[in-house]
Amino acid sequence: SLSFGARMLFLQRLLCVYWAGGAAGVLVAAVASRLVRFGPLQQALEWGKLCPAAGAGRLQVPRRWFAHFYQVGCMANTLSLLGLVLSRRSHVAVLLGLLAEMQVVRRTWESQHTPFSNSSMHVLHYGLGLTFYTALALAPWTLAPAAAVADATSSILGGVLFLYASLQQHRQWATLTRLRPPATTTQSARHYAIPRGGWFEYISAPHYAAEMLIYLSLAIVAHPHGLVYPSALLFVVVNQTIASLETHAWYRRKFADYPAHRKALLPGLL
Repeated sequence: SLSFGARMLFLQRLLCVYWAGGAAGVLVAAVASRLVRFGPLQQALEWGKLCPAAGAGRLQVPRRWFAHFYQVGCMANTLSLLGLVLSRRSHVAVLLGLLAEMQVVRRTWESQHTPFSNSSMHVLHYGLGLTFYTALALAPWTLAPAAAVADATSSILGGVLFLYASLQQHRQWATLTRLRPPATTTQSARHYAIPRGGWFEYISAPHYAAEMLIYLSLAIVAHPHGLVYPSALLFVVVNQTIASLETHAWYRRKFADYPAHRKALLPGLL
């Protein structure tokens, strides 16, 4: 049978393939959907306000199921973090598990206070979200024993960036949530308005930008121990960049008075 170290090495490679392969798959699908108008392919790239109402397609699930990502992630990460502590894994591994726990707990709380509309998402998005947060819970276990002593600079820099990005993402979530009417059993119609204030004054998808910074912070903390967290960052950057561009284009189509100076993701650039 394989030793524990060999199993963790296999897990490390598996996660790298999962995230790098996922990034490549999403990118290829996005480019292909621009070149070839193929309904199922375009539906697979749509979600939320970009997607038809729930039930409009065979492979669609309610957008409110988005909360399952964080609920599953919260359970998986709590068990993982407990295991990391009890087995006395490296300080870096425990720190990464703790930061991931903070992320999924916060997002779980936010998802429970989000008035979702009757929009939907593709079943592929649903499956990818569930597996993503499960993979994130497993990622700290891939750090080798050489990571036993945390790099103070990387830990402090990554930790500070994580807290800042998390605060910003929560603020952007609060801005978007205030724009929606309270969810009720009789009120399911979609309602959208132009978000304003904070980072929204410069870009259309600051919540996605903050998400990228969060995973950049994890990659900084994990540096230079392996490629698992850089692979996760690659996936998030590709996925959120595409989502930002699509969201920006939707806002411009939806609102004739949408601010002309506002970019999708990078102020003044993209």
